[in-house]
Amino acid sequence: MADNKEKNPYEGAILVSQDPYAGAVLVSADPYKDAIPAEPTEEESRSIASETWRTFGGAARDLSQGIIDLAQYVGPDGPGIVWGDDPTTAEVESGIRFTADTKGAKARLPEVAEPDTTGLSFVRDLTQFAVPFAKAKYFTPATVGGKVLEATTRGAVIEQAAFSPYEQRISNLVQTYPSLQNPVTEYLQADPSDTEATARFKMALEGAAISLPLDTVIENVAKARARRKTAEGQKQIDEQNQIEIDEQLAKQQEETQKVSSVWDDVKDIMTQDTILDKNKKTKSHKAKAK
Repeated sequence: MADNKEKNPYEGAILVSQDPYAGAVLVSADPYKDAIPAEPTEEESRSIASETWRTFGGAARDLSQGIIDLAQYVGPDGPGIVWGDDPTTAEVESGIRFTADTKGAKARLPEVAEPDTTGLSFVRDLTQFAVPFAKAKYFTPATVGGKVLEATTRGAVIEQAAFSPYEQRISNLVQTYPSLQNPVTEYLQADPSDTEATARFKMALEGAAISLPLDTVIENVAKARARRKTAEGQKQIDEQNQIEIDEQLAKQQEETQKVSSVWDDVKDIMTQDTILDKNKKTKSHKAKAK
């Protein structure tokens, strides 16, 4: 007959009669609560300053360069500015000079390198366009169609001044990300083989395309700021009203206390007069009784 008894799997195991966590110190508070945050190193501080300059200083430089390029494109035979060496002359020049005729030479401001941090190049280009785009809004049409026309026209014009024709701009940045690549930005991106007229036509299309969503964002931000200012102003008014109410209540309380004090004095005098009258009446009755 086969043996059907199953073997105990715990046979021979050592019994644990004591809590293995007995005596452990429980941590109920954040051990890093009072920790002092480390100050950025000198190298990190320089990196932050450098990235800030490359982003916003670079945007200001590129915007200035775009305005100069537009001025020279509109009037290529008029007075111009030349920075550094003029490639149309045999001499090697330096510095900034005003010329009667640029003869095709473009004024070039000192370059500012692109930021190394991911995403800051986009911030630089967006700032370069968004700041003059927001400042150039002088009226708000009443109709939706009028708003669309105003925004797209403003965007197309501002793009001409905000960027240089062959400068890497927003479309180029979009194309650097494979997941965002599309035929539209592929066509609109700066191409050194384009003529300046073609490049500026592409710039106008790009400016018109990004103007509508950007104008909506700017308008919503402006409304939010206006609501916040209104709320802050109302809060100040409410606080001032509460102060005036508190002052009025304190004044009324003080006057009430004064009246109460006078009334107490009057009651004391009336009580004393009553006592005197009773005394007089008592004396009078005693005198008559005698």
